[in-house]
Amino acid sequence: MVVLPVEPRGADDPLICGTCGSEVPDNRLELAQAAAEAAAAVGETPAAERRYSRRSLLEGLRDNLAERGIQAAREFGSKRF
Repeated sequence: MVVLPVEPRGADDPLICGTCGSEVPDNRLELAQAAAEAAAAVGETPAAERRYSRRSLLEGLRDNLAERGIQAAREFGSKRF
């Protein structure tokens, strides 16, 4: 049994078994690299060219209005009459 660290290490820092001293492959490296590439690809699209669905726009509006309502309620609750 091998216990891997929480975050995958880079290819230049291999995992070494503490019992036998052999190198242990970390299969999560490819997944971490693919996730980093996907996150970089999303950030490359300019804001003017992004496509939004009606649902995501309405969810954003709902969240914004809810946050404003919570803030207004806090301000109203902190006022002294």
